[in-house]
Amino acid sequence: MAYTRRNIIIPGSIVIIVLIILGIGIYYYQMNSNSEEQNMQVSNDNTLAENITINNDNSANANETVVSDGTLEVGKDETGYEGEKQEYEVYEDMRWRVLGLSEDENHILLTSENPMQKTVTENENPYLILQGAEAYLYCEDTLDKICSIYENTELADEVRSIRIEDINRVLGIEVATDENGNEIVYNIDDPEKNNIDNIETLGEIYEYEEGDYAPENYVIDMAKKDGKSIVGITEKKIGDKTKGTAYAYNYYTNSQFNISQKAYDMLFKGTTEEENYSKAYWLASPGVVATSSAEYSPGVVLDNYIGSGFQMFDSYGEWSAFSFAVRPVIVLKSNITRNQITKADNQNPTVDEWTNNDILYTDSGTLEGEEGQVKEETIQEEGGMLALVPMTE
Repeated sequence: MAYTRRNIIIPGSIVIIVLIILGIGIYYYQMNSNSEEQNMQVSNDNTLAENITINNDNSANANETVVSDGTLEVGKDETGYEGEKQEYEVYEDMRWRVLGLSEDENHILLTSENPMQKTVTENENPYLILQGAEAYLYCEDTLDKICSIYENTELADEVRSIRIEDINRVLGIEVATDENGNEIVYNIDDPEKNNIDNIETLGEIYEYEEGDYAPENYVIDMAKKDGKSIVGITEKKIGDKTKGTAYAYNYYTNSQFNISQKAYDMLFKGTTEEENYSKAYWLASPGVVATSSAEYSPGVVLDNYIGSGFQMFDSYGEWSAFSFAVRPVIVLKSNITRNQITKADNQNPTVDEWTNNDILYTDSGTLEGEEGQVKEETIQEEGGMLALVPMTE
């Protein structure tokens, strides 16, 4: 869908819960509903980039209704990483900002003032480590699981990880097909629709060859080795094709996207080399780069780079592990209305404890042998019929 700047129109009035959040209100949107509609514009003198509250009569705190025991763990099957335990817990003083509207324009989205860190002791790595094939295949489920620790059935329809599409809507970035049939990424403020994708393999096709590795084959082979089975993943064969889905673009200043400095800081402050990558974070947006090989990865926001072409596994069998923060998104219920959102008295940012991520790069290696390789298919006669089966020793 194309993104435009327009007024917020949100239905009705219902009082839900109190939540301290920081609002950015970057664009004007319209939200359609069958209910009686009331026009409430987000303007510079209302909630643009301000700390705001969602008000109700009984002043309940959002974290008092979190549906979990407050802790959560992810393991090797979800992250690919065999090292130390990776555990998260609810941060009761988390503050939230308005991120915009959902793609269907029926829900207000919130994101945290700061990304999430793991529960660690001093000098331990507070960032989520993802590794190799599992990083690509399971990043959506794993990141969403971590963010679900803030699940709130009174306030939200969904709590999940941030995705590149969420950032696209904030910045006014569109992914589309041009008049020549090429898939491009462009800023909606650019009448020429110049392609800003610096990977430029969207829609390209890579065909697996003998000796290639595939992330699906790797996790299936490792599961078999451990006496387990994998559901919902299909092995790749020689001759199978994979499509380029990864794209990436750069961020440098707020004026580049015609957004406020506060909005820019919310998404990008602390993510660059000059800031020691202290708030660089994962995106639950897996992507494939299809060139003379195939590369697979989740998405990242890192060092002026937004995209899903961050190599963590490839068809040569090369893999890597990296550690970044996690950023949750709360999808508010559709009956939470715009007139419940007002400026909070306290507009001061919380104390910034994010200072350094000096362990972005964790590990790497190259697979050897047949585990993870694509298999050849051969025709074999079975009971007078022909059937395609994988070739075995």
